Amino acid sequence: MKGFSARIAIKSIDERVRPGMTANLRIPVQSASGVLAVPLGAIFTEQGERYVFVRNGEGFERRTVSLGISDFRFAEITSGLSSGEVIALEQPPDVPQTAGKKRGPGGGPRVGSTNAPAATPATRGSTPRHPSI
Repeated sequence: MKGFSARIAIKSIDERVRPGMTANLRIPVQSASGVLAVPLGAIFTEQGERYVFVRNGEGFERRTVSLGISDFRFAEITSGLSSGEVIALEQPPDVPQTAGKKRGPGGGPRVGSTNAPAATPATRGSTPRHPSI
């Protein structure tokens, strides 16, 4: 969280507001509703390519996706995935590891698992937001 000093002009004076008071504000800079969104941990990055692992029968296939806006938990998927498809929340054990593979849009922790991955269906209706100022 960052702090900024600001001067404001108040149109309607409220007697409870006094000079020198402080306030904590959250200002959303962008939002979306009714979009396809997935957890950030389900998005992997390798050499600038973003992808997810989509359930394909008994296993998972790697699929390139394009991202829209995101917040600290979810990212909007603008192409490469359809609503209702099931995605892995971690590296599937049947998919070989590749050097440089990282989780999440910002890189995040390296991925590795010897267990079957948790999975979740991609759904519409989540509302990712860019972090507030």
